[in-house]
Amino acid sequence: MIRWRKEPLVNEKNQIYQSLNHPQFLIAGNRPVSIHRADTRGLKEEAYRLRYQVYCKHLGFEPEDEHPDQLEQDRYDQWSYHLLVRDEISGRYVGTMRLVSPNQGTQQALPLQNFYTEKQLLPAQERPSVWHSGQHIEYSRLAISPETATQYSKTYPIEVARLLYLSASAFFVSQPRLQHAHCFVEGRLARRLNIIGLPLERTAHYVEFKGQRAAYYFSKRNYENWFRGESKELFYALLQLEHWNTNSTRRAA
Repeated sequence: MIRWRKEPLVNEKNQIYQSLNHPQFLIAGNRPVSIHRADTRGLKEEAYRLRYQVYCKHLGFEPEDEHPDQLEQDRYDQWSYHLLVRDEISGRYVGTMRLVSPNQGTQQALPLQNFYTEKQLLPAQERPSVWHSGQHIEYSRLAISPETATQYSKTYPIEVARLLYLSASAFFVSQPRLQHAHCFVEGRLARRLNIIGLPLERTAHYVEFKGQRAAYYFSKRNYENWFRGESKELFYALLQLEHWNTNSTRRAA
């Protein structure tokens, strides 16, 4: 499970903790991890490099020869926020996710607009909407290092993925302008997210895109009722992280 660890650990992990400038520490699979906003070029490249390993090398979803620099990226990265999870014992970045966030009054788009119209993406109670209001965000490009399941534990990648979704949700709630969240996922992932308490509502039919996927939606309203058990506790702890509330400017990908 992922949890906050207040008391110190011993031996190697204790040394890692003493070097971290945080009062509390995240634990995944009994290993210390940390969550970061990738808001520098170097950190973004860490995210793109991890995506290359997952989407090009491991899954074969994207052609390797289209990314000779071994950095998997596309046009949506230019108007996205990026998250990274780092394993604090190995020092490796082991998970990433981006939050695609078009700016108000622009022609920037969400990736799932390639598959659906606006009316399909929003439930009836949200219409009519101002699509270019800058209020929409899409959870996108989840990538977890495939080696972690064998090197650390089978549950480790699941816990890192959960941490990324909880962190993305904390970021979404912390940003006043953002009101509408979307994701384009397989049904089994949507069910897992519903189990931990993220209130996903399917708003469109399934389409074939590297598996059967559909558009899901939730709004910021009633976020106090999101999540259950330890996931709820962790979500509220993540809401307190200062780097969600910084005024740093997004840099071009």
